[in-house]
Amino acid sequence: RDSRLEPYPLGNVDVLKLFPPMFTFWCLLLFAAPMLKMLSITSDVSIKFWLGVGPMLLCVVPWVLIGIGALLHKARRGPCKWAIVVSLIGGGACLGGISDVVLKQAIRTGYLLGARDCEKNTEKYEIEKAWQAANHYASSCTDSGIISRCPTYREKLAQNPYWRYLREVELAYGCGGWCQPAKSLWFHRRDVGDSCSSVVSEVLLGNMQRLSSQVFTFCLSLIAGTGLFLIMLGPSIRKRVGNW
Repeated sequence: RDSRLEPYPLGNVDVLKLFPPMFTFWCLLLFAAPMLKMLSITSDVSIKFWLGVGPMLLCVVPWVLIGIGALLHKARRGPCKWAIVVSLIGGGACLGGISDVVLKQAIRTGYLLGARDCEKNTEKYEIEKAWQAANHYASSCTDSGIISRCPTYREKLAQNPYWRYLREVELAYGCGGWCQPAKSLWFHRRDVGDSCSSVVSEVLLGNMQRLSSQVFTFCLSLIAGTGLFLIMLGPSIRKRVGNW
């Protein structure tokens, strides 16, 4: 006997027909906050520079998995355990994996940039050399000290890929210099602020680490809770709707 064709009424409402759209809507609400957090984290200028745009693009995968789960529910015409596994466990594992990668990179890079010295074998030192080159170039071609006003700035920018990152962190964090505090090269500021490496370090070890940890904890709890639900309530659901 095919249980997919047998409604399970609750008053005048067919619960089995309502379960797939209700579950999909609930999943979208459940993942909304952590996914928005991860999108905010992975779109940060420093996270994009050190990790690339891959993590930000992968943040949409849980939505894709929820869509696949909805299709599985539709094909089953009622509750489908594989749809629950794909949507919740799959989505949680994907988002948790992204947050774990971001968390580890934030900690590693944060401590690297927070070191007082600029060791010559680190990328921090390479960015410092790029800033020194930008400072020398700005001093030689304009009295304002704003490097973007130099006549050949676009050509120099193409030759120095780190300059774009230095410009973005100055704009995002209001800092100046890289290893040492200095004037801003891309924007007018009256006072000399903190060095950009120290500010980026504080951002990575503070806000980024905290938010990534929250998302990772949520995903672990979601996976564990879904597994517990399937183990404890799976047999009862099977008795009501058959092989699900």
